[in-house]
Amino acid sequence: MEAQQYFTIIAHRGDSSAAPENTVQAFDAALQQGFRNFETDCQLSSDGAVVIVHDEKLGRVNDGTGAVAEHTLAQLQQLDAGSWFGAAFAGARMPTLQQLLQTYKGKAHIHLELKSQQPQLPVAVASLLQQYGWLETCLAPQTDSAAAAHPQQGSTGSAAGSPGSAAAQAAACGGGGGAAAAAFSVPGITITSFHLQQLQASKQLLPSVQHGWLIQEVSNELLDTAAACGFEMLCPRANALTAEGVALIKSRGLVVRAWGVKTIELLHHVVQLTVVAGPNLQAKRAIAATLDTLVKWRTSISARARQALTFP
Repeated sequence: MEAQQYFTIIAHRGDSSAAPENTVQAFDAALQQGFRNFETDCQLSSDGAVVIVHDEKLGRVNDGTGAVAEHTLAQLQQLDAGSWFGAAFAGARMPTLQQLLQTYKGKAHIHLELKSQQPQLPVAVASLLQQYGWLETCLAPQTDSAAAAHPQQGSTGSAAGSPGSAAAQAAACGGGGGAAAAAFSVPGITITSFHLQQLQASKQLLPSVQHGWLIQEVSNELLDTAAACGFEMLCPRANALTAEGVALIKSRGLVVRAWGVKTIELLHHVVQLTVVAGPNLQAKRAIAATLDTLVKWRTSISARARQALTFP
């Protein structure tokens, strides 16, 4: 019997090769290309709205100046977030989390990074997820570490389904069995952050939602902290990831998700380690071509199957 493992490509800030990052146009493009997992970033406006934007300072991908947190939602949504990418996207606006939750409910797995250290950000995000009904269908898979940290919760995971199913196409290797498969199922929500305090606050507010800690390199100390906090996922930097690190993470029952997959070589690296990759998609077409070389020993592979390649 051939052992099968899956990995998932996560569209970084949407399909940012086809449309300006972190816009509805980029997220729509990701879904149109078959990437049903996408990553995005959120912060708070000065009047408490959760806005979708990466940089804490305006200007790189819009025509604003100053800090995001110093502007009201109305001011932020007057900015042109598309012209920098191309004339066809002139007038694209900075979306809100509310808009994403309404638009993509039932259609996508959103990997939402708490970008800022604003204390009210986890509270605002939790409130919106509850308000728009994402908590009912987006429960965290139950990992060994989560069970130890939250024994009163019981199992909340679900199987990914057969290799041909929609769930299997979104499945990923990386953690223990069904938990790993369910970690990237659609619909879904995963909360991530580099900021430990933000992630801890979010996990306390949303114990049933999957949380992933973005880190630089794997260590036993970080693994101890992640397990103690009840996180389900550890997300190391791709170019620092090793087979030993993957084994350590899996030994704690956590799911592995790499970030910073910016080159074809790094994509090869993470695939060979059988982890979940969240690459920037500037080289999306080249990545698809490269995947053909990785599986050239198979008789055929469709464009859609490239999203969930199986490896013995």
